[in-house]
Amino acid sequence: MFNKTKTAGFTLVEVLVAVVIVALVLTAIAAALSFSVKNSAQADYRQVATRYAQDAIDIIRQKRATDGWNSFYSTYLPPSGQSRCLQSNGTLTPTPCAAWNTNGTNYTRVIKVDKTTGTATITVTVSWQDGSATRDVEVVQKLFDY
Repeated sequence: MFNKTKTAGFTLVEVLVAVVIVALVLTAIAAALSFSVKNSAQADYRQVATRYAQDAIDIIRQKRATDGWNSFYSTYLPPSGQSRCLQSNGTLTPTPCAAWNTNGTNYTRVIKVDKTTGTATITVTVSWQDGSATRDVEVVQKLFDY
């Protein structure tokens, strides 16, 4: 007959169950890290685009302050409803806009103007390519004759 003595250790089934549990936990951690890195990158792109949009508003406001409202409104701004590219030096050029590269990402900046008497509503849209999707940030500023 066999002598039934207890032996210490794990059975093959227990080891397999433990390996499966560890693998599932590691997969979940890897997925969470990947999601976090992707969201962090998207936040960085959005922050850069928002800064470029706000810079555009600042350029336009400075142009209004230096040129005076009449020159700014009638000469600098495009006709109502039309879009123009805003270059970093404040020059407005026809669309399509040339992209500029920041940290490997190409951004374009377009302004659209809606004019009414004594008022100009400026919409700045900064766009970039994120994988296969085009993302954008839009900032709107209403300027008045003062």
